[in-house]
Amino acid sequence: MPDFMVDVCLCKKEVKDERVHDLSTFWGGRCDQNIPHHPAYPAGSSGYITLEHMTTIVDDPSRTTSVGLLRYGAEFMEAALAADEKMGQKAGHEIVAPVPVMFLVGQAIELALKAYLLSKGVELSKLRLKYGHDLHRCLRKAKELGLLDAVPLQADEETAIEILNPLYASKQLQYIVTGAKTFPVFGPLERAAAKLLKGVGAHVGYVPKALLNVL
Repeated sequence: MPDFMVDVCLCKKEVKDERVHDLSTFWGGRCDQNIPHHPAYPAGSSGYITLEHMTTIVDDPSRTTSVGLLRYGAEFMEAALAADEKMGQKAGHEIVAPVPVMFLVGQAIELALKAYLLSKGVELSKLRLKYGHDLHRCLRKAKELGLLDAVPLQADEETAIEILNPLYASKQLQYIVTGAKTFPVFGPLERAAAKLLKGVGAHVGYVPKALLNVL
């Protein structure tokens, strides 16, 4: 499960008049899966989140759904395409996308695959602990559960995901590790991500409208 996909815990803030404020109001309610564009804790807050509560939140199927995962995946893909439009025009990126773009596409693929797996009954705790950020393992399980009936990936698109996986799963797209590396050609990788998001979106009941004209 992506590291950031943690909703806020029910924290409290003490103020001078001794009233207690439920910080869930700053997050649009306890069942809202939207990450806000303002600080999680107001200025001066002494709120905190515990690891135990984090685990409870991310494994709660009423708060993390297939539709929610797919929606986040679509938004990561939108960000990837916007970043590629800005950065990918530079010399040296004619075939291989910039590292931040590949990371964002990897997140989009991970979330699309996990949305499919969750819709097929794979528990959130298994997605987090057994499958982690391993795109190969997620893809293999999704194919076992009939993914290719919903998303007819081509051989070069699957290969692009497999090539990306060692870099993505080991977080080398976030933390630099020097030495020789193999990167996927961006065209097949982009197509794979777009197909997954649109195909799995149709399967779970969420249409990523911003991606309808992509590929």
